Amino acid sequence: MVIIAGKQGFAQKQTFKPFKVEVGGILAFPLDKESGLGGGSYIEPRYSLNDNFTFGLRLEGVRLSSGEISVGIGRVNIDASTVTPVLFTCDYFFNNQKTRPFVGLGLGLYKRNDQSIDTDIWSVNINTGSENNFGFAPRIGLNVGHMRLAMIYNFTGNNISDYLSVQLGIEIGGGKKKQ
Repeated sequence: MVIIAGKQGFAQKQTFKPFKVEVGGILAFPLDKESGLGGGSYIEPRYSLNDNFTFGLRLEGVRLSSGEISVGIGRVNIDASTVTPVLFTCDYFFNNQKTRPFVGLGLGLYKRNDQSIDTDIWSVNINTGSENNFGFAPRIGLNVGHMRLAMIYNFTGNNISDYLSVQLGIEIGGGKKKQ
């Protein structure tokens, strides 16, 4: 009798389906002075442990312009960077309503790839480089039905610009279970 009561104490009826995949777009604001506004996209499959906790894997690609595009007499210079984080994520939802505020954290690897093209009348120089760092990303947001809006601060490690991103996504799957 005691064992049955203990099991029932931990059992929770889930309001939401446990598996979902989110896809969406990102607007990125780099914090270093050399990079400009960026954008990208992401996909994040998630599993709900219960109605309040989800765990997932975030795959993202963000293009940041760095330096400037300059065109002079017989000369063109273009610099750009791509940041691709792969993060394990966890979110905590504060309620089980249709509108659900949340806080979360992502931990994982950030990779930056640089591309630079410098041309003049006589030559074309193409330079590339990359950097890998461990980083983390606290986030806060709001789910409304299958739509998700969040702000994420990406701490990317050395030699990769930290950036604040605003994401807007659509969740496929998940949703409330039919009663």
